[in-house]
Amino acid sequence: MTDEDIRNLDNPQQANFKPEIWTAVAYARNWALTRGSVRDLSVIADFEKQYSPEQRDEIVAVIRIIDFSNKFNNMWAKPIERS
Repeated sequence: MTDEDIRNLDNPQQANFKPEIWTAVAYARNWALTRGSVRDLSVIADFEKQYSPEQRDEIVAVIRIIDFSNKFNNMWAKPIERS
């Protein structure tokens, strides 16, 4: 992801991302909204078409790390410090 892609995550719109990045963003958003159980078949199909099994595993690992970090920080009610 580019710095611009990261800035666009504040208001994710498909037109603001390359197709392969949008696929990962859409999958991650759906994963978060369904608490880890992606149910949108079109999102799943795009994700499986766009990425190899190894790439999908890496993307899901990053999603899980971010989810864990969010939950951990919420538990301690401490904001993440940004540099």
